[in-house]
Amino acid sequence: MSNRAFLRTVSTAHRHITELDGFRALAVLGVMWFHLAPYQWHFDIAWENGVYFFFVLSGYLISLILFKKLDERESTPKMQIWKHFIVRRSLRILPGYFFAVLIGAILLSPPVIQYWWAYLLHGSNFLTIYLQEWPPGVAHFWTLGIEIQYYIAWSIAIVLLPAQYRIGAILITIAIATAWRQWGQSGNFSHLYPWAMLDFFGAGALVAWLQRKDKLPKRALCHLIIWISLILYIARDHSILLDDITMSLFALFSAGLICLAIRGIHGPMAALLNHSTLQYTGKISYGLYLYHNFANYSTFLMGYLFPEGSFMLNLSSILFATLLAYGISHVSYRFIEMPFNQLKRRF
Repeated sequence: MSNRAFLRTVSTAHRHITELDGFRALAVLGVMWFHLAPYQWHFDIAWENGVYFFFVLSGYLISLILFKKLDERESTPKMQIWKHFIVRRSLRILPGYFFAVLIGAILLSPPVIQYWWAYLLHGSNFLTIYLQEWPPGVAHFWTLGIEIQYYIAWSIAIVLLPAQYRIGAILITIAIATAWRQWGQSGNFSHLYPWAMLDFFGAGALVAWLQRKDKLPKRALCHLIIWISLILYIARDHSILLDDITMSLFALFSAGLICLAIRGIHGPMAALLNHSTLQYTGKISYGLYLYHNFANYSTFLMGYLFPEGSFMLNLSSILFATLLAYGISHVSYRFIEMPFNQLKRRF
């Protein structure tokens, strides 16, 4: 490894990687397109996979934070590190989330009103499994439930496990999800169980472990991982074997993207990811994810201007909902998320 590559790999553990904000932006825009655009405008592209990229990214960031804190503060009681971690994560996630739940209640979303306890306790994924249908307006909250459940369970496991067993725990989490899809998953909503997503989080955790061990793949290998996993993912419809490991292939693809971002992205892709529009979108991506389905409620107004089912109605509805989501997300980031984020300095 060259000195330049080594210094970048080490320094990324201590600084913000702007390319990841660019990937965040692309991921959330894909999810928004999936929810806001009519089905015929999806063009057989899995826009919803942005959600799974967020799982991999969360696995990477959370694991890197925990590994770093535990390795660099060996004299600090582990439970104190865990408590500080949970408090900091809560300050980052809960204010915006509870504001979104409040919006759902104000809009009289039936699931939020009737099953308010499930949303307050971050069990929306289990609620959806119980209902066997997507709750209107808040269907996407299932991912937030899984994120919180992962933060708690994974942080406890990492804090309690000796450092030499971390890689084993990561591989086990990946194996659990893979095995569940092969032999345990049944029904339309069985993928909403938290253990069904563990390979995504595990793939991100594996990147964090490799980075801490200074074993991160070089840029050429990162590119190879990305392209091979993407080609196999695209070819999944032509192979029973590939179809069975579709989600794991996307987890590998996402992990490759994160590895490449750590190593350094150059050329047109770097310019795109670091464009001010994508950087801003990545900064408020959490809010965009939270609020975009609520913004979609407002698109009925476009029905007064354009004929039902027309191109202009669909286009204007997407643009109106997107602009509204950006506006709400900006307000949320500026006046709700940022003030609570500043409190993290105390922990």
